[in-house]
Amino acid sequence: MLTSYTLFSGSGGNSFYIGIDGHGILIDCGGSARGICRALQSIGTSLDRIDDIFITHEHCDHVSALRVLVKNCGARVHIDAKCAENFLDRATAAMLGDRLMLSDRDVDFTSGRLKITSFRTPHDAANPRGYVIDTPDGRVGYATDTGCVTQEMTENLLCCRYAVIEANHDLTMLKYGPYPKSLKARIASDTGHLSNDDSARLAFDLYKSGTERIILAHLSRENNTPQIAKRTVASAFSAGDMPYVEAASPVEVTRLI
Repeated sequence: MLTSYTLFSGSGGNSFYIGIDGHGILIDCGGSARGICRALQSIGTSLDRIDDIFITHEHCDHVSALRVLVKNCGARVHIDAKCAENFLDRATAAMLGDRLMLSDRDVDFTSGRLKITSFRTPHDAANPRGYVIDTPDGRVGYATDTGCVTQEMTENLLCCRYAVIEANHDLTMLKYGPYPKSLKARIASDTGHLSNDDSARLAFDLYKSGTERIILAHLSRENNTPQIAKRTVASAFSAGDMPYVEAASPVEVTRLI
């Protein structure tokens, strides 16, 4: 049976699981290794049943648990080569050995019954990536930490049956919130984070292409709330005509499939 969850999501850490019959992959491993293991146990699987870990980019809220995790499991780790240069220490790379899968091109990899393909996303990191996972139950798309919606992103996410997309901030909350001007400018830039409004437009396009379920991810604690994010996305649709939409929890698992 196919299952998929955000294990947690936000500035404190990001990790996404998808698997079949208890074996699967992680996309990102921010937060703590202990927290990831607890989350995996809560959904009926475990770290030793993770076959592959795919990294979107090198920011600490996406990779902080990697070193501890790979000491305790045999998963392969897929990282863009430039991304790895920015954070992967020599000891961890040596420990991984031939489990370290470096690439300077789009990933096209099969893990069990899952086929994983990567695509570029616009964020202030070294070659950040989103992923599409082809499964026996339909295609799953994953794209967070994106300052804007690009044609490449849209083309890859269209026709996904399920999707995790960013809804980081409410524009008004960001404008009048506590952050310094420089950080506000970074977040609002085309290589920052996606607003609720942009997420709503993307969600509408996905729904028109057949997407049935959407998780809104990487919500800001200071500049957004789950209620505001869901309401903004819902406003893009007519009453009773929209996919199932849920906001990912920052500290608990949120089910996609």
